[in-house]
Amino acid sequence: MSLLPLASALIVLGVPQNSAIQVNVDAKNGDTVSGTKVFRVTVDSSTAIQQVEFYIGNTLADTETSTPYMFTLDTIEDPDGDLKIRFKAYTAENKTAEKALTLHVDNKRSAGAPFHIQAGLDALTDSKWQKAIDEGRIAMKIDPQSTGARIVLARANLGMNVLDKAQNYAEQATQQDPKNDTAYQLLAGINIKRAFSTYAKEGADKSQVMSSISDSFKSAIDARNKSLDIEVDGAGAPSGDNLLRYVDVALAASRFSLAIAPLQDAIKSDPKNLKVVDRLAYAQLRSGRYNDALETLRYAKSQTNLDAYADAVLAEVYWQFNDTANATQAMVTANEEDPDDLGVRTAQAYIALKQNKTSVLAGLVKDLARDQGQRADVNYFLMALSDRLQQYNEARTYFQTAVLAEPTMSDIYVEQANYSIDQSFQKDRKPEDKAQDYAEAKMFYQLAAQARPEAVDALAGIASVNMFLRNVQDAVRYAEAARDAAPDAALGHYVCSGAYQLAGRLNEAQTEMKRASQLDQGNLEGREIPSPTAVWKYLIAGGRVPVMSRPQ
Repeated sequence: MSLLPLASALIVLGVPQNSAIQVNVDAKNGDTVSGTKVFRVTVDSSTAIQQVEFYIGNTLADTETSTPYMFTLDTIEDPDGDLKIRFKAYTAENKTAEKALTLHVDNKRSAGAPFHIQAGLDALTDSKWQKAIDEGRIAMKIDPQSTGARIVLARANLGMNVLDKAQNYAEQATQQDPKNDTAYQLLAGINIKRAFSTYAKEGADKSQVMSSISDSFKSAIDARNKSLDIEVDGAGAPSGDNLLRYVDVALAASRFSLAIAPLQDAIKSDPKNLKVVDRLAYAQLRSGRYNDALETLRYAKSQTNLDAYADAVLAEVYWQFNDTANATQAMVTANEEDPDDLGVRTAQAYIALKQNKTSVLAGLVKDLARDQGQRADVNYFLMALSDRLQQYNEARTYFQTAVLAEPTMSDIYVEQANYSIDQSFQKDRKPEDKAQDYAEAKMFYQLAAQARPEAVDALAGIASVNMFLRNVQDAVRYAEAARDAAPDAALGHYVCSGAYQLAGRLNEAQTEMKRASQLDQGNLEGREIPSPTAVWKYLIAGGRVPVMSRPQ
């Protein structure tokens, strides 16, 4: 009988006629490789494959026991030139086969570290995180002291959400170059990301979570403040042609006192210079020097016509004195002059928020979000609106966007603290939940004070929490700090009145209440010395600190 029909049958049934093994790799001899190269290996075999090994030279580098067989070659640690690798497959019957390749490593080290740093920055622009990491590592191999390489590596790891590595590289960059503001900005962003990743932890101890969040925010604010210090120090002298440049840097850093003195000198010699007028009035407004801001604007108005921005500041100042008629007229004038001015638009949003006109605020911030959605101040208003609409998930998103945009904007933390206090007033709130609300509020008010130590609302907020908790000494201490930070603001005096009453200092409480009533007759005249709840309600309404975009 012939065996040919049987052999043909076996072929049809798919039974192999031999047990040869073939290793296939998605690379070939002579290929040029750089950075990290991932190889995909397949094995043709009639029997099961037990494992595949990856060798660099004669050294076993990795082993895979299941498909897909994927192996990573890190060429950065090796010098440029030829490199031998091989892949060896083992069957369950202990048969073997291998594939050997000679590759050419070319990481272009001869091009120099700056070349690879730029290549890394280009990769970051396209969100090619691994490519950026490769380029940063190559740059560091060429120049182990390179700050630029560390910044590329920090940014790439941040993009991949590998926060520990990102922070390590950013900290190394600040050690290499203590005046590198980019490195400090990176550290701030990394710690903000860390804070929000901590929020997401389920089942963790609440006090430990809050401690971790607080530490991350504190580190972020500290790093950002160092960055701003570097920018202010590098802005030059606040005089001559450099005055406005210096002042704009100081205002961007919320260093209002640094801006006020040189601007006051400048307005004396040139009262018609509206760029000077706008900046001085803004700095005075934001630092709670409302009488000074009003005097500045009235003086400028006697010399020349105000521009839209100055009229918007004037409207906010009048609102601080509850002068509704003049505030309304100033805002109408500002809007007629330039309705698209960002200062005008954010001033309108602030006034709507202060008046608790939610529908008006919603329309204003919707327009702001459309073309200015990444700004910290715009997200502050979006956050405040969401809180009032009880859209708390949206508020948290806006909070995150705002602090990522500017970790030292104290108003953001104050608004988040206000939300925590608001939660404590919910019906059937358990004592342990209220305690947590107060702890969160105190943390955010303290972060606001760290961001800007002279922020009257931050200091008043800390005082109000201590009043709720009956921590009398701390309530008095922070209330006095709030009053002294902004003597023109009714808020500090009002908080002092309540704190002094808790401390049994009734005469001082009455004196402070009288002063608060004089400064805000519309909201406080005829009121009694406030309870802790009354203090907090005034903080979020009548005593709200003005917010608007700085002049451009």
